[in-house]
Amino acid sequence: ILGIIAGFLLAALVCKPAPMGSPVINRFSDASNYNVTVATTSATTIIEAKGGRQYVQIMNDCGDVIYLFLGTGAEVKKGIRLNANGGTYEIDHDNLYVGKITGITDATANTGRVTVVEK
Repeated sequence: ILGIIAGFLLAALVCKPAPMGSPVINRFSDASNYNVTVATTSATTIIEAKGGRQYVQIMNDCGDVIYLFLGTGAEVKKGIRLNANGGTYEIDHDNLYVGKITGITDATANTGRVTVVEK
């Protein structure tokens, strides 16, 4: 009987959910990797809305500032600023936005470009 009770206690400890505030591990084995050319005159769709989104990283891969907007209608000097040459925005389990993301660059003559990793 003591062995059975010990087994139940061990099972209860092992199966116990993580306490609030514990880190959540988000594992995946594949992801989409692509580039998006960002316009200077109108909002460009960077990522479509995706209810099952787990992770996104958007990195500025050009020499001009790019502004991201969570939704449609990105505008220069509003939203999330990605600095030139490597500015990055990341979405993970702590800030899991699943809607559309648009962007625009403040370049005067050229288009911008971002690299995207999405799961």
